[in-house]
Amino acid sequence: MTKKSCIFCGSEYGSIEFADEHVFPDAIGGLLVLKDKVCKPCNDKLGHSVDAHLVNHGLVSFLRLHYGLKGKSGKVPNPFERGVLKDDPKQQIRYEFTDDGKPKRTYLVPQVSAIKDGEALKVSFSIDESDRGSIPSIMRKIANRHNVHISDDHIKEVLNIPSQESNPTIKSSMKLDFEKYRKAIIKIGYELGCYWLGDEYYHDPVATSIREVIFSNAPLYEDAQRLLLSGKIGFIDGEPDFPFLSDNKACHIAFCHPQSDFISCYVRVFKLFEGHVLLSRCPAKYPTFEGAFIEINVENKSMRELPFLEEVYCASRNHNRADR
Repeated sequence: MTKKSCIFCGSEYGSIEFADEHVFPDAIGGLLVLKDKVCKPCNDKLGHSVDAHLVNHGLVSFLRLHYGLKGKSGKVPNPFERGVLKDDPKQQIRYEFTDDGKPKRTYLVPQVSAIKDGEALKVSFSIDESDRGSIPSIMRKIANRHNVHISDDHIKEVLNIPSQESNPTIKSSMKLDFEKYRKAIIKIGYELGCYWLGDEYYHDPVATSIREVIFSNAPLYEDAQRLLLSGKIGFIDGEPDFPFLSDNKACHIAFCHPQSDFISCYVRVFKLFEGHVLLSRCPAKYPTFEGAFIEINVENKSMRELPFLEEVYCASRNHNRADR
């Protein structure tokens, strides 16, 4: 594999278009970018099939809103986009934000019902004050649909109904993914392996297995068992592993440190997910690699990278100072 080849499919640079690859996805504030390492087809495919399950995860959406992290649409996600009134589950309501994630307004989704009773048509509807100007067109459409005449005076009468101010309680629910996001953590670990271990890592047997897992449609646990890949990925319940390295919820961290018979990578996304990803069973293939650490702060948009043992020393010294 040449230096300028795709780390996923092996396509050579120049034979196909390449794209900048954010190791931690750009939508969650990733600042580490691999240039001339991932072809555009792989970048696009894995963005939709792998990264999306992490960046659009329900819990991640709340943190992206909190830190103002926009996606490719140029907007911050809105986890409150769909909800109902707590006291009226049939009435849809949503809390809206600006594209930058700033609070905007509570919006009542129009709800209209019409029942014909003989020659009369009974209409009831709830509508947000901001949509008051659309009342005439709504009423005329309902009347035409039921072949009923409605007078301008009647419309004016409805328009004069005063609005009711309220402080509604919104009830919303979401489905949480407990599985698909894990492949995105593995992908982050793999790309860090390519970044830290060098071009020769592409040919590592474990790297080959990881690529197969990333592109596979089979359940992750089945592929992991079949390819003899070990590791642990999950939600952080309580304290994360290695809390002394960083306790900042606005950070992503990762480190890699060679052991006597394997190399693994630890990845933490916010203080929400963490994973241990096996990278190699042959550390002797990378004799110059002594370990590395990276921290990305999404709040102040900063990144620091240094040797792993130096980070451990600094973290331990800071921890001891805090205990005094």
